[in-house]
Amino acid sequence: MQPNPRLSSKTLPKTDDGGVTQFVEVFPVKVDQLPPLTAYIVRLVEDSLSSSEFNRLGALFVTKLRTMHTGTWLWANSRVITDSPPPVIKLVELLHQLHTENYNVFGWIAALEEDYAWSATPEAISDYVMRGRIAALEKQIEADLANTAYGIKNTLVEREHRIRAWMVNNQPALSVAVITRLLYEPELKLYAKTLKDTEQLIGMWVADKTSTSSGEIIKIVGSLRENRERLLNLAQRDTMREIINAASEDTLVVRVQIGYQEYDFVADALRLLIRVEDAEKFHIKPQMIEQALSLKPAMRAQMIKVVSSVIKSANLIDHAYRSSDYPDLFVDSKPDANLAFGDGKVRPLDPDNLPKDFLKNGAHKRLPKFETNPIRIVVINTLSDEVDDFVEAIKRSMQREYGFKLELIRERKVRVVTQANLESAVRLLAKENADLVVVFLPDEEADDEDEAVGDRYARAQTIGRGIPCLILHEATMHKPEVMPDIVMGIIARAGNIPYLLHDPLTYADRVVGLHLVRQHKKDGEHLTGISRIYSSSGELIRAQIASSPQKDGKGIPPALMARLLPPDHIGERKVVLHHDGKLKREVMLSLQTWEKQTGATFLPVEIVRRGIPRLYSMKKVGGILPPEWGSTFRLNDNEAFLVTALAPGEITPLPLHIRTEAALSIENAIHSVMSFTLFHYGALRLPKLPVTIHNNDFLESAIMRGVMPIPLESTVPFWL
Repeated sequence: MQPNPRLSSKTLPKTDDGGVTQFVEVFPVKVDQLPPLTAYIVRLVEDSLSSSEFNRLGALFVTKLRTMHTGTWLWANSRVITDSPPPVIKLVELLHQLHTENYNVFGWIAALEEDYAWSATPEAISDYVMRGRIAALEKQIEADLANTAYGIKNTLVEREHRIRAWMVNNQPALSVAVITRLLYEPELKLYAKTLKDTEQLIGMWVADKTSTSSGEIIKIVGSLRENRERLLNLAQRDTMREIINAASEDTLVVRVQIGYQEYDFVADALRLLIRVEDAEKFHIKPQMIEQALSLKPAMRAQMIKVVSSVIKSANLIDHAYRSSDYPDLFVDSKPDANLAFGDGKVRPLDPDNLPKDFLKNGAHKRLPKFETNPIRIVVINTLSDEVDDFVEAIKRSMQREYGFKLELIRERKVRVVTQANLESAVRLLAKENADLVVVFLPDEEADDEDEAVGDRYARAQTIGRGIPCLILHEATMHKPEVMPDIVMGIIARAGNIPYLLHDPLTYADRVVGLHLVRQHKKDGEHLTGISRIYSSSGELIRAQIASSPQKDGKGIPPALMARLLPPDHIGERKVVLHHDGKLKREVMLSLQTWEKQTGATFLPVEIVRRGIPRLYSMKKVGGILPPEWGSTFRLNDNEAFLVTALAPGEITPLPLHIRTEAALSIENAIHSVMSFTLFHYGALRLPKLPVTIHNNDFLESAIMRGVMPIPLESTVPFWL
């Protein structure tokens, strides 16, 4: 737990009344300034190409047309689209020329026919602007962004922009984002030669030169001498093969974890990424790194303006959506809730005073075993002997103010925070049968999206094994005012309930988090599911992790479905279903079948957390600021961007993209997400995801590594 600002319970203005305007990194497309578009159907000699082969042919065809004729050309929805249609005879000549040049490829195309029934949809217009017109502006955008970078010793400050298409009330729109990466100079292979032991590279982050991927070095595989042939066989890109062929025999080969997958790279194909925690290694002032990576709202907005100004100058987009022009699209989604504490006491939600309300009113529910028995903890201490005194202070506070006993069973001291050291400590302490692990870590910087590296290591080794974990940082020990948060965090991770919603959700009987992990094993495909079933007031009923072979490769096998969503808990009930990311069609079909069998009504809510445009607040006095908790940009009746957490400091947080279907209003979908962010008991920095899908990354990684015990059933929220 890091000492970061709490939630704000102030009302967020919806318009610029009182000097406040909200805006978002989304820009309406100026449709009235665009030329008419024409679509063509590609007729094949025979219909024997697969869908992917057909799309590959279409993309190649369009690439050639761009060099042979004026205007903008693109391949979208199995059609050729252009703003500069040539005469029919010219099209025939172009196709004949391509047949002559490369019949093996383009000989599949018999004719190109205009689709007179086609009309430009908002999606097609967005595609045309983004992939066609803006593509021609790339060099100018890159040059203008490069001018915003500044010098850091031995570092290349790289700014990249991202353009994405959206529909806002069925009108085409584009979002603009700017990504900053710090690349160490000289490159990885030269830096490795300065180290006493190449094993020191483990834990460092690198970027793939041939793609946009990045990840963490987890192993030194050896030299290229023993691995060249294998890497060449694995390489899928010509540029990667060229790098492998050009590298010397003694070049290092390292293993990199990217997401949940592991890949081997020759060092020449990688660039070292610099993070705040790497400052000492690279002899760079951490303030310089933080300044470059953790952009304040005004600086980030200025970067967006650099990109959008180029696009505006081409008359393609208008000013960003803002509350003064579109008041109905900007909404305050803070939940208006009453919380139930101990002895039937009810208090209105006041995030700033929540710990005080807990201190004054006590826990809503205490497990019977803790009426007389203590909560048993083990401690991982990466700090100093001061931790022992602090644990004693927690004991006294829990006994005196809350009536809970605390017993320290065992302490493990860890002097160097590495994944291996924390794994060793957790495996040792797991034998003690404690209620939770309390980990004391040094203070580290975290960005707006990820926790600090030490926190990630600790959670991977505890939560990833189904063990409840509470992380406390050094600064926390010197803040007596956060003791109620610490106590709340301990008792909740032991299975007690500090508080619930006094008034259950009116639109649902259950709120369930669902996550699916697909694995390819020697005996075939397997599907592992994670479900967390909550009551409509926020009480955890049951969590389940189970696995099953997936013989047909589609949907959720019936036996697995019965374990994840048992009829006893969801039958004949309305179930809001939180899903981490977009639901696949075959999963939706499985859920529909299970609805019919159980009488349940599933109300899916897709929660997308990556690549979402940011929101801002702008005040006449004070300038551009982060948005408040609950700030919402409503795209349409089924989609919205939602700010569920505040980033550390004054960084602009990344919102969530909430998607729902007609059976559940977007307002209720948002309300369910916001309400279930309230149950991160004891968190000083509120996580952005609701507890229903919180820390899925660690659970999935543990499943892929084979360390998560499966099957696992729990009534304790070990993932907090």
